[in-house]
Amino acid sequence: IDIGGIELINGKITGRKFQAYIKPWAKIHNQAFKLHGLSEYWLNRNADGDIYQITQSFLEWIHSDCVCNQCKNLKPHETKRKHKLKL
Repeated sequence: IDIGGIELINGKITGRKFQAYIKPWAKIHNQAFKLHGLSEYWLNRNADGDIYQITQSFLEWIHSDCVCNQCKNLKPHETKRKHKLKL
């Protein structure tokens, strides 16, 4: 539903980042919505692409770099722009 990353070199943020919302291909379960707060309605209107487009973009962004992940509980009113600017 949402994928993002920042580049770190020697533990310091370089300013290079990636963030994209994925258009859902299946119904979003109520428990999942409670976790991330992103609705099908919102994603269908604001997503950056489908799973295949976003996966390709993300793989091009990371090249062969090491990847770590972290999940964050987001609120429905927090927009893509707000998250992009938080870094």
